[in-house]
Amino acid sequence: MSQCKVIKIGCSDHRVQSVMRGHLEKFHDVSEDRNEVFPILNAGSQKLFATKSTRNSVLEQIAIAVSNGAHTCVLFAHEDCGAYGGSERFQNQADEKQTYVNDLHEAERQITRQFAGKLKIEKILLLRKSGTDDFNRFEKV
Repeated sequence: MSQCKVIKIGCSDHRVQSVMRGHLEKFHDVSEDRNEVFPILNAGSQKLFATKSTRNSVLEQIAIAVSNGAHTCVLFAHEDCGAYGGSERFQNQADEKQTYVNDLHEAERQITRQFAGKLKIEKILLLRKSGTDDFNRFEKV
């Protein structure tokens, strides 16, 4: 019987699903097909930690995953996220990236506050190939 090993917190954007899945398979040797991943998906997922009501909902889901064996939490964000208004909303690419990085750090702080010592947390920013919707690179934050 498979055991939940990794929590995936990521955006529900269809453009990034295969990239997130591939990252987990390659770097964590886990598969959603083997039920080793506990997915928490929402548009602009890292933004869920900004308000108390949505933060509490996500933390409750994380607690369920931890009680089922999860030991790692991977937080994904991506460029051109519609929940933020897309890339057009930002002054420039550096401003966009910094916003996502700041929100990933805040998500990590909230998770660590409740699950210190129980979860290893990894933060990943998914990056597009210039001028396309092809998310082919990632950066650890």
